Amino acid sequence: MTTFFQFKNTPVSVSDYHHEVLELWAEVKRSSPERSLGTVTLDHHTDVVQAFRGAKEVMPGAWKSKECVLDAVAQLKHDEHIDWALQSGLTDYAKVIAHVNETTPANGRMELLFDPKFPDELTQLNEPEKFYPMAKNVLDDSFLTPLLRDVPSGAYILDIDCDNFLCRDALFPQNSKLWHKLIRHATAISVSLESDYVRILKFRNENITAEEIADHLLSLFETLLA
Repeated sequence: MTTFFQFKNTPVSVSDYHHEVLELWAEVKRSSPERSLGTVTLDHHTDVVQAFRGAKEVMPGAWKSKECVLDAVAQLKHDEHIDWALQSGLTDYAKVIAHVNETTPANGRMELLFDPKFPDELTQLNEPEKFYPMAKNVLDDSFLTPLLRDVPSGAYILDIDCDNFLCRDALFPQNSKLWHKLIRHATAISVSLESDYVRILKFRNENITAEEIADHLLSLFETLLA
């Protein structure tokens, strides 16, 4: 399920699952079909798998039809939507900032941005004390700026998976210039709860939920986009 919000001129959606963000992405594209559109994703996982795992083709221009988009959402998994958007022509490029680097991007227009100092996923899960200093800084300029440099030029959708946040401290970066700039300059913002992954991946001593994370983000958007 997806819930839609509007903060001044910026449409925002909150979806249960990551691939459901395609509903907002397609609405944004349909509002200005000739405009080039990219995505910047913040996620624990890479979500760069081929749409439908290659079992069926993606129809070019499928984003033009709301019915086609909803049909795709019903069939896609949570890590296939970025490729579907690229193949259908909805988006032109995708930047994915992730904690892990376990999947080769299925599409040449995907750029996986990954800090090589991050430990492997097994260490992240089983030895959180080694990962906490990095995990708490995933929105901080010290992490984002070396990977992204700056906000993209032109229109882009800021796409946030709540499992990007493994601890509450991650929501409160000390230096947030680029993070806030990403929000203010975004054409639209999509948030996916992925509640099960938040529950599984969060540090053991954390009691944060995906719903709390989304509420914090919405409050921040309301402040920055007013």
